[in-house]
This record gives sequence, C-alpha cells and structure tokens, in this order.
Amino acid sequence: MWAAFEEARTRVVSLRDPHWAGNGIIGDYDLLVHPSDLARALTVIKSIAKSAGWHTLFEERIANHHQLVLWHRAEGSGQGPHHINLDLQNALGRKGFYYAPSAPFLVNPVRWNGVSFPSPQARVIALALHMLLDKG
Repeated sequence: MWAAFEEARTRVVSLRDPHWAGNGIIGDYDLLVHPSDLARALTVIKSIAKSAGWHTLFEERIANHHQLVLWHRAEGSGQGPHHINLDLQNALGRKGFYYAPSAPFLVNPVRWNGVSFPSPQARVIALALHMLLDKG
C-alpha cells in the first residue's frame, strides 16, 4: 500500500508504533494524511482493497477524521469474516478536539518494514501531545 501512496504522490504516515508494522495483524490502523491528499489516499486504499477481495463495510467522515471499515471473508480458513478499521486523520486530535495539523508530521518520514512513519523527532512531539492532551 505504501508504494501505491508514493506512486500517487500521497503524503501518508502511520501513527502506530513501528514495531507493529508488517506483522499481519488485522485490526485498527491510524493514518495521518495531508489534508489535500485525503481523497487520493482513499482512492488508493479502496483500489487496493477491492483488488484483494475486501469490501467497504462502513465509511464516515467527521471533521478532520475519516473512518473506513473494510470487511473480508477468509474462505476456507474457518475464521469467519475479518475487519480492518482505518482511521485517516488530517490533524492530530481526538473526538473533535484537534491540536496539531498533519503537515509538520509528514516532513522527512522514515520507512520501516515498508511502512512510512513520522520522523523520530515528530513521533516524540506527537506522543507528548497525545499524552498531555488526550490522556492528560
């Protein structure tokens, strides 16, 4: 997916810990997207999902947050349907309270295991803001 983001010139980084990347866990992913790239990011995600047999189960946009839930039935696995929750945000924040725009966190991203993340300096700032303003 990250190669497709780059090909589409879409500025996106993962907000999850780099140690979680690429381990195949199906679950919740938080992506930080430049505001002018949100539509392109959604197009890339939906195109890749469709080609892999995933379907859009739910989609909602609230302010700076776009939630996309994808569904896939793993045929023959006996595990039933699987879901991926993608939260695309164009600002750092929580529940309608946005405290930092995305642009500074998209500068000089680093790649780990094929996934783009904010630079180490930006991750420290994002974590400090998260702990102070989200968890307080």
